[in-house]
Amino acid sequence: MGERFAFRNSAGDYLDPFNLSGEFDIIVKCHDLANSDWRIDIHDLSYSLSTVNNPDSILFQKFAFVYDFDLDTYIYGNIDWMILNTIYSRDVTCYSVGNYDEREYYHIITNSNGDSLITQEDEAECFDSSQFDDGMYVLNVYARDASLNTSVDSMIVVFNNGVSTANELPEIDVKLSNFPNPFNPSTTISYEFELGIEDKIELAVFNLKGQKIKNLSVMQNEGEGSAVWNGTDNDNKPVSSGIYLYKLKTKSCEKTNMMLLIK
Repeated sequence: MGERFAFRNSAGDYLDPFNLSGEFDIIVKCHDLANSDWRIDIHDLSYSLSTVNNPDSILFQKFAFVYDFDLDTYIYGNIDWMILNTIYSRDVTCYSVGNYDEREYYHIITNSNGDSLITQEDEAECFDSSQFDDGMYVLNVYARDASLNTSVDSMIVVFNNGVSTANELPEIDVKLSNFPNPFNPSTTISYEFELGIEDKIELAVFNLKGQKIKNLSVMQNEGEGSAVWNGTDNDNKPVSSGIYLYKLKTKSCEKTNMMLLIK
């Protein structure tokens, strides 16, 4: 359903990326290719966090691992198993394998203190979402190959720790919803201001990477209004099934909700 990364707490439970709290690990599945079809591991991984309002500005950034050691080894020592169990997920949901028949790499990018040396202490590292205000963020993961070519993937996450959002516009005095939800082929987004009448309404649809894909035309009447989204982008091309965000923004507040397009 458009969820590019997995989130798992210390008890081994997988978490809803749109309702994250406390400490957790972030798991990323990726690989490089050799000889067109042979899967090998990448060179290094890092990740960052940005606000939805300004996805190009880095709020937090951390290095994960450099994979500059030989893991394709027939030597089974304590150091080999320590490294494998620190950087790779091996549970039922995200199960890493590296044999000749199947090669799937699920990296625990938060099992790192941010340097290139992998030690047993790194396994206790995690991401602490309580260090950030509640709200929506863009999580970016950067993977580089041995030639230092970089690939980036991103998704929206929501932190919910009861921490006040002092640096964002307040989400007040407005009701925002869409119907139907889930929907196909279109949905109506409606809003209503409980106090006063706002002008200069901006209503837009975003994907889970935080990219704006559609500006919506609003029909407004004395503090309430609506817009129809037919599942297309600004070039009127159909978008794929998945979770999308719609954000209402005025000069005094903004509010964001989620909707699900099913085809």
